Amino acid sequence: MFNKAVRVLCDHALVEADATLGGDSKESKGYGIHSCVHAWTKHVINERWNDEMAALALRCVGLHVPSTNALQYWVTQQRLLRHANQCHSSVNIVLAGWEDDITMMDAVYGLGNLYRNQGKLDKAEEMYQRTLQGYEKALGRDHTLTLQTVNNLGVLYKDQGKLDKAEEMYERALQGREKALGPDHTSTLNTVNNLGNLYVDQGKLDKAEKMYQRALQGYKKALGRDHTSTLNTVNNLGILYADQGKLDKAKEMYQRALQGQEKRFESDYPRCRSLRRALATLQDRVATQSLGARA
Repeated sequence: MFNKAVRVLCDHALVEADATLGGDSKESKGYGIHSCVHAWTKHVINERWNDEMAALALRCVGLHVPSTNALQYWVTQQRLLRHANQCHSSVNIVLAGWEDDITMMDAVYGLGNLYRNQGKLDKAEEMYQRTLQGYEKALGRDHTLTLQTVNNLGVLYKDQGKLDKAEEMYERALQGREKALGPDHTSTLNTVNNLGNLYVDQGKLDKAEKMYQRALQGYKKALGRDHTSTLNTVNNLGILYADQGKLDKAKEMYQRALQGQEKRFESDYPRCRSLRRALATLQDRVATQSLGARA
């Protein structure tokens, strides 16, 4: 039905295929419309604001935002950005009367993820805050969706350099997830690892080590020694030990992370190359330290 309708529009030169998008196996090539035609269309068809169509647009855009685990997620996200901006300008109007609709909150949450991934942190914060209000009202403060939004706000505040606010969000997310999911659930452990990262930024290295060690033990038990989350935490511990001057421990962590990554990926995988560079830098520090001790 969509293709049939678009074919008619193309025949009348109202829209045209967008050659810049290229297209792939999971997305259509997309279509563009001239700004003058677009303005005329809005004037003729959308003389009055239509709440139902605006809500539909928000759902279509927000729920289509792919996660960063999806293949070539950035292509789809870039494509959605202009549509998201249009939805963003009317979110508060659209959500009036929809505060208890979980699907609408999920869509706004998707816009928050999109803006965070695209580096538009102020807009992301606005969307996450709006989502948090909706989830708290519809689901309660301790629901997993509410806590996921709280955790994402912590990540966002850390990226913005608002470390105290980030700590407040992480602490709330951790307490809620421990209660709702248990201390060893992977979502709980993700927040524990996030707290470790935050403590590093705050210079609280002893606290960071405790968080990383807890996350590491939990990930090993839940996911195994060679899971990506486990190896990332091992790498985090290596960086921390290097910062603390515990070079032998740092070397041990880097080697362990490298062995695990080489099992999962090719030896020239970017993460493997990065770990080898870190090991080489660490060995230079050890050698310099040894020379200084002899002198």
